[in-house]
Amino acid sequence: MFEKVDRYKRLLGPLFTEEGVHLNRVLVSLGLASVTLHPPNLKYSQRLIDAQVEAERMARWIWSKPAYEPMPVDSIPGSKSKAGVDWLVPSFPCSGAESTTTWSTETRWTFGFLSPI
Repeated sequence: MFEKVDRYKRLLGPLFTEEGVHLNRVLVSLGLASVTLHPPNLKYSQRLIDAQVEAERMARWIWSKPAYEPMPVDSIPGSKSKAGVDWLVPSFPCSGAESTTTWSTETRWTFGFLSPI
């Protein structure tokens, strides 16, 4: 299953050149874009995540800007769970339904949703 548009009617999907270059990945790897996953469109998700991790590590473009610096989840008001172990972070809607993703304090990425901490 593949969704062609999001809830805002924006086109979704990978973009390749005639030579087979994955343009989404190129933009992410250069730090010119960040990854946003739209389930069920997850075919290239690991490649994109890997490209973003490398771009962050190398502080490429947006990842060199203070606004994109990682911040502790516990600095977000109301993010700490009652157990004090997990974190609840609002995530992107999936199939039009609001959802909440549980984050472990050791986890940087969650399946189906990608948001840098």
